[in-house]
Amino acid sequence: MNKEEVKNAVVFLASRCNFASTLDGRGFNKLDTLGGHELAGRPLEQWSEDDFERGLRYVQKYRTQLEKAGFIIPKSEREKSKSKINIATEKGWYVVGFEYNGLLVARIKEIEGRRYDPAQKKWLVPSTSREGLRRFLEENEFSSEAEALPEIIEKPESRSRVEEGEKTYKIFFEYNPKLVAAIREVAGRRFVRESGSEPHWTVPKTKAAMLALLPILQEGEFVMPESVKEEIMKKHEAAISNQRDSGAYSIDEPFEIDGLSGTLRPFQKACVKYIASNPKTIIADEPGLGKTIEALAAVQHLNAYPVVVVCPATLKLNWRLEAKRWLPGKTVEIWEKGNQRAADIIITNYEMMPKQEAEIRELEPKALVFDESHKLKNKKGIRTKAALALSKDIEVVLELTGTPVMNRAEELISQLKIVGHLEDLGGEWTILRRYCWNSDKTEEFNRNLRATCFVRREKDKVLDELPKKQRIVVPVAVSLANYNRRKKEVIEYIALKMKADEELMHAIEGKTKEEKKEIIQRHRKTQKTLSALLPEIESLKQSAAEAKMDSVIEWIRDFIESEKKLVVFGHHQSVVQRIASEFGVEYINQHTALKDRQRLVDDFQCNPSTKIIVGTIGTMGVGLTLTAAQDVLMVELGWNAAQMDQAEDRIHRIGQKGSATAWYIVAEGTIETELMEMIEQKRALATEITEGIGSASAREALERIIKTLLDE
Repeated sequence: MNKEEVKNAVVFLASRCNFASTLDGRGFNKLDTLGGHELAGRPLEQWSEDDFERGLRYVQKYRTQLEKAGFIIPKSEREKSKSKINIATEKGWYVVGFEYNGLLVARIKEIEGRRYDPAQKKWLVPSTSREGLRRFLEENEFSSEAEALPEIIEKPESRSRVEEGEKTYKIFFEYNPKLVAAIREVAGRRFVRESGSEPHWTVPKTKAAMLALLPILQEGEFVMPESVKEEIMKKHEAAISNQRDSGAYSIDEPFEIDGLSGTLRPFQKACVKYIASNPKTIIADEPGLGKTIEALAAVQHLNAYPVVVVCPATLKLNWRLEAKRWLPGKTVEIWEKGNQRAADIIITNYEMMPKQEAEIRELEPKALVFDESHKLKNKKGIRTKAALALSKDIEVVLELTGTPVMNRAEELISQLKIVGHLEDLGGEWTILRRYCWNSDKTEEFNRNLRATCFVRREKDKVLDELPKKQRIVVPVAVSLANYNRRKKEVIEYIALKMKADEELMHAIEGKTKEEKKEIIQRHRKTQKTLSALLPEIESLKQSAAEAKMDSVIEWIRDFIESEKKLVVFGHHQSVVQRIASEFGVEYINQHTALKDRQRLVDDFQCNPSTKIIVGTIGTMGVGLTLTAAQDVLMVELGWNAAQMDQAEDRIHRIGQKGSATAWYIVAEGTIETELMEMIEQKRALATEITEGIGSASAREALERIIKTLLDE
C-alpha cells in the first residue's frame, strides 16, 4: 500500500472510533485511539517513514473491518515471509532452523547473543534471550513443527512496567535495543542506575515527552496503574490539542473578552485561547499580525493584573497607545527614572528593567510580557538574568518575537528558561545536541515547541482577514534638546516675517493702486513669501527625523531579525545615508544612475539574502516595483498623503496577492505628530491633491504647521 492508501484507511478507522477498550470491530481500540487520531489528523506531507510504518501496522491489525468496508489490504511482508521452523534445545541454547530468507536472517540477527552454526546450518539463540526469540516468532508469524517448545510461544507475564514519581514516570523493561532507541527519542528522558535500585528510565510529565512516550508504551505492552495510564493519555491528548491550536487561524466556539475595547480577528482569538491553557508562552506570529493586541487581550482574559511590559525603548509609547485603545478601563504608566507610580499596566524598557527589579517585585505583578524577546537570547546578559529572576514565581509570562526561532534553536534556550519550559523540552544540552547540531530534527523541535508553549501563524495564511493595506503608527520618545533649539529659531524667523507683513499692510494703507503695487514689489524683494518659508520648516522636519534616528535603526534591526524584507523611505539625504551606512547597503536618490537603480531593485527582488532597500520618497517612491516585500517603513513624512500612498504602493501593485503593511515611526513632541494627524484626516476625507507642495492641500498643511508653532 502507498502512503495515501494507508492514510485513507487510518482516517476511516478514526471516523468510526468509539473508544472501546477491546477489538469490537468499530475503529481503534482504547490503546490505539489517541495515536490513531493523531496520525489521521496529520497532513500526509508531514508523515515520516516511522508514521507510515505505524499506519501499516494499524492497517494489518484492523484489516478485518477495513476489508469489510471495501479496502483492499495486500498481504504484509510478514505473511509473505511465513516459514516453517524447527526448534530444539541443546545445552542452554535454542536451535532454530528455517529455510533461507534474507529478511528473516536480518531479523534473527537482532536477537541478543544469537550466532549461526554453519555445520548444522541453523541459528543458536541463548536461553537468556527467550523473550527475544518469542517476539521474533510472534512478529514473523512462523508456523511450527512438532519439535517446537510451547514455553517459547507462550507469552510470559510482562516485566515492562511504569511507575509514577513526583515529577517523572519511571520506565522499567528488560534490555531491548529497539526499545532503548525509542526511549532515547523522548524529550527529557534520563537513564538511572543507582545502587540498591533497579535500573530504569525516567521521563518528565510534560506534554512534549508524552508525544513520543505513549506510542512506545502502547507497542511495548507496559503494565501500569490505571490512574497512570489515564494521566498519560490525558497529557498526550493535551499535547496533540496544543499542536493543533498553536497554529490555528480560528476557533469554533464563541469567544469574547469582557473589557476589551475592540474586536479581535479570528486568528487573534485562537492565540488568546491557546494562552488561556498555556499561560507561559512564546507568541511568534509574523510582524503585522498584532502580537501586542494578542498579549493585552490574553492578560485581560486571564485578569492577570498588574502586568509589567518590558520592551525596547522605541516601543514604549506604542504599548501605551495600544493599551489605552484596547483597555480603556485600565490605568497605564510608563516607568522612567523618578516615575514609578503603580498602575494596572506598567511599561518599561530592557535597559531600565535590571535597575527596577526591586520595585517590580514590590508591585507583585501577576503577568510579565517581554516584547522583542530575542533581546533575551544572551543567557549571560544582565537583562536576561533579571528577566529570569523576575519570572520565576509569575503566573503569566509571555514572550513576543517575530523571529522564526525554529531555525536557530540555540537562541531559544534562555527564552525557554524564562517561560519555565526549558527542561520540559529536554534541557539545554539536549536542545543543543539534538536540535542545534542536527538539522534533521527541526520538525520534531517544532512539534514539541507547539505542544508546550509556542504560537506562530504566518501572514500569508490570514490574508482574507487583513486589509489589503494596513498602516501602523509607531510613536517614539526622543531627546528634544537640538530639536527645540531649531524650533525656537524657526519660530523667531516666522515671527519676524509676519511682523514685516503687518508693516506692509500699514505702508499701503490709503495709497493709490500704482503706489501699492510699487510698495509690494519692494517688499517681495526683501521678505520671503509663505511658500518660501518651506526650507525653514523642512529643516525643522529634518531635525525631528535626526532626533529619532537611533530609534529608527533599532526598529529596523529588530524587524530584520524576522527575516522578512523591508523597504525604507526617507526624504533628506542625511537620513537615508545614515540608514544605508548602518546596514551596509547602497541607497537610491535623484543622483543614482538608472542602471544602478535597476541593479539595486533586481537584487532586492531576486536575492533572498537581501533584506532591505533604502531610498528617498521622491526617487524610489515612483515607478519602481518592490513587491518582494510586504512591509514598508516611512522614516519621514511628506507634505501630502498622495506622495506617501504612491511610495507605499511600490510593495502593493495591481494584481499582487498579500497584505501590505506601512509602518510610520513618528517622533513624539515634534511637528511630525501634527503632520501625521493632518495626513490621516486628509486620507479619511479622500480629498488629497497630488501635485506636491504647490497644491492647496500642501499649502494648508504648511499654514497649519506654522500656526501650531506660533501657538505653542
